[in-house]
Amino acid sequence: FCSPRGGAVAVDPTSFDMAQRDEKLKDRVRNDKEFMEKLTHTLPIRWVDPAEYSICLIPGRHGALFDLPECREVEKCIETIWENDGHVCAIGHGVAALLNVKSKQGEYLLKGKRVTCFSNAEEREKRFDDFLPYLLEDKVRERGAHVDTTKPFTPHVVVDEENNLITAQSFPSIKQFMQKIADKTSQHRSGSNKNI
Repeated sequence: FCSPRGGAVAVDPTSFDMAQRDEKLKDRVRNDKEFMEKLTHTLPIRWVDPAEYSICLIPGRHGALFDLPECREVEKCIETIWENDGHVCAIGHGVAALLNVKSKQGEYLLKGKRVTCFSNAEEREKRFDDFLPYLLEDKVRERGAHVDTTKPFTPHVVVDEENNLITAQSFPSIKQFMQKIADKTSQHRSGSNKNI
């Protein structure tokens, strides 16, 4: 696991509350010391050589809107994996990490791609829209992406097959999102010795 600066990552309070209400997840988080160790000791992204990886998985929640688009090291990591025909996968607000990533041709990576992300309707339903620097769905459209959203908090995953891009709208999509990633990377792994 890595983060822009490394070290412990902040746990979103609503995510923590949701995990506490799910008995299986609560026990897993409480008992999985290795997982918790990874969250409290993430690597600074500048220490990671993205050329060694074939997939980049970007989680969501609102902090991603503030931290990820302005982090040049995150951009470089995504760009490298992308240019090496790797998979770029993001869920919910994690799609914000793609906003400023550009291709070798100097165009936004999102331009012309099929994606989904945390929708404007979801922000409004949760009443977060007045507190945010921007609405992610609007920004993704500004970058030239073809944005496909569905009803708020309904499982929805978009796979842009041609471009190795997998995006999910919001947290109810997590199971489908991870299954799509597993399907794609198992196909990819059979012909590669790169890390996932």
